[in-house]
Amino acid sequence: MKTRIRTAGSFAGNTAGPTATGCGPGRRMNRGGRHAPRSCLYIATTLAGLLVSAIVPGAALGQSVDRSFHPDADGVVYAIAVQADGSIVIGGTFTNVNGRDCVRLARLNPDGSLDGASLPEANNTVRSLAVQRDGGILVGGEFTMLGLNIRSNLARLNPDGTFDSSFDLGADGAVYHLSPQPDGKILVGGGFHTLGGQPRNGFARLNADGSLDRSFQDPEVFGGVFTSVTQSDGKILVGGAFVRLGGQPRTYIGRLNPDGSLDGSLRPIIDGAVCSLALQPDGKILVGGSFMTFDDQMRDCIGRLNADRHLDSFITRISSNNVRVGFRGIWGRQYVVQASGNLNPPIPWSSLAIVPADGAGWVMYEDKETTRDGRRFYRIVPAETP
Repeated sequence: MKTRIRTAGSFAGNTAGPTATGCGPGRRMNRGGRHAPRSCLYIATTLAGLLVSAIVPGAALGQSVDRSFHPDADGVVYAIAVQADGSIVIGGTFTNVNGRDCVRLARLNPDGSLDGASLPEANNTVRSLAVQRDGGILVGGEFTMLGLNIRSNLARLNPDGTFDSSFDLGADGAVYHLSPQPDGKILVGGGFHTLGGQPRNGFARLNADGSLDRSFQDPEVFGGVFTSVTQSDGKILVGGAFVRLGGQPRTYIGRLNPDGSLDGSLRPIIDGAVCSLALQPDGKILVGGSFMTFDDQMRDCIGRLNADRHLDSFITRISSNNVRVGFRGIWGRQYVVQASGNLNPPIPWSSLAIVPADGAGWVMYEDKETTRDGRRFYRIVPAETP
């Protein structure tokens, strides 16, 4: 069964605890009437053309719409968070939910009816939500007021939905993403340059109590961060519209060590912004965004990295006679690129060139003689044992 997506933004079930994420700037649109199966993938786009996706377990959604759940918001919902008691907090651009004034923040009962509590009004768009271990609700977006309280793009509500005046960790730019880590700390992504008065460019981490984690380095993002995901080894994949990360060129996706420093081993080549990341049980990483190619492979807005965090190889035709081939190696080592016109044993491999792996581990070679064999197969072997 297929359905048109009505909600812009992203959300995901998480067995580790209640959580939700938002995405970058935009508004509800449909991309040429694109549809998606309800049971596994939701896809929506924003004004900037950024594709947003979230992977949710099929069993959790079932194979049909829950017709008993029918809340009605008059604007875009960018963020959803589920509290421990099953209550659902939503944020976005709406001003009315189920016929009642709810300005950009609202709370629903598990059945979709409006909760009796009134959440503070936000004076501009709410883009991200996250529930902390103590039940506090972090709210991120592009607002300067929450209720009658001055708060710059980041605020916190108490578990009952009332404003938490003890939390005042302002960001000087939009907060698009909030993601709880397994240890209770919270990752914060957006378009800011300072957080809590400290230099933090686009990405930061909060302690479980909501204070700024000063042990987490400023990752020096140049551009916005829309999404992140924490791997089992504690490393953090980050996606967005940035072109630099950790002071180094990284286009739209990169990886940080647990302390916020750059992990130089991951450098996939993507030609458009990354808005969504999700880990599969087997360790593979789903990537959603506005890209059309992924490591020179055609991937229309969604792709997947292997458990070792990269595509293993690629081949791209440059012209009628030329192709570029790439393999993953180990940085600092040299490899022999070999080709053969067939795979009949014994395979007649011929050596084409000795190529060093670059800083990202790629071994790349442009073959200008592809017409010689009619078709060619490629491999690499370490240069010391060609």
